[in-house]
Amino acid sequence: MKSNIKLSQARAKTLITAASRTRILVVGDVMLDQFIWGGVSRISPEAPVPVVDFQRESYMPGGAANVARNLSSLNVASDIFGAVGRDVAARQLDKLLKEHRVGCGGLVASATRHTSIKTRIVAHKQQVVRVDRETRGELDAALTKKLIAAVRAQLPHADALIVGDYGKGVVTQGLLDALTIRQRRTSFENLRIVICGDLRHSRVARSDAQALHALGADAIRLCAPRAMLPESLQEFPGCGTTEDFDAALDGADVVIMLRIQKERMADAQLPDAADYHTHYGLDMRRLALANPGCQVLHPGPINRGIEIAPEVADGPQSRILDQVANGVVTRMAVLAELLATPA
Repeated sequence: MKSNIKLSQARAKTLITAASRTRILVVGDVMLDQFIWGGVSRISPEAPVPVVDFQRESYMPGGAANVARNLSSLNVASDIFGAVGRDVAARQLDKLLKEHRVGCGGLVASATRHTSIKTRIVAHKQQVVRVDRETRGELDAALTKKLIAAVRAQLPHADALIVGDYGKGVVTQGLLDALTIRQRRTSFENLRIVICGDLRHSRVARSDAQALHALGADAIRLCAPRAMLPESLQEFPGCGTTEDFDAALDGADVVIMLRIQKERMADAQLPDAADYHTHYGLDMRRLALANPGCQVLHPGPINRGIEIAPEVADGPQSRILDQVANGVVTRMAVLAELLATPA
């Protein structure tokens, strides 16, 4: 598709000059890109694969770290925030970023994670194979707390925040929801938060509970019918449970609504939609039980008239569109990574 957008040389110069006066924070999955360069002149006698004769190797920041490096190349003051291991790759990545004048104070280290390394073997300008060494699991509560605390400390001094998600566990729904809440709250401490819906089958609920608890929220109430409450609170630190939605909403500052995950439930477990809305649907009457200005979140997709009434989903206290906006760059980053990765 042909674009009609034209960027003149003068306009480009103006934008680059203006960018050099800004400071941008980059949050996301950092990695070390390794390139092994060589030539191929024979096929292995062990298997029908080329034998690459090693010539040289090189390294560069990858993932969200490469975004920060690119910003720095435009003379933009940039800082990177992400998780690395306590390993040689982390030290090498830190050294490369500092050589490119990227602030690395937001890199948090964990002994239980590996710094992501993408090793590309290239021969005659053609990538032969790629080897990935990484940890893909979500950050634990302690590491999430350190990471978000680092971002919070620098956010007041930044002009923009870029989120880069490459599917390695740094950018979770919990992180995005925490950022959404933080935009209108100065602290997570003393916040009364309600998470209501299909908690037993929801990965979002676990991600939210762990991130919010790590940030200091110590009054998180989980509300659902008995069949949808979690079987154990091991993955829900600092949370209590109740089946009484009206009581849970009393004095709430944030309400996170979840859909019924029919695809994960047997037909015998599915509640009647009308009955569910009567007891667990968030409507204007129930929202009035919460504190004035209570924020309403929903990760989507929304089932209007079941877990949330349309007038609440579209009302002034809804932060759902803000959640979407905060997640747009994440989805863009995922698509960019998938399109750039050879099949």
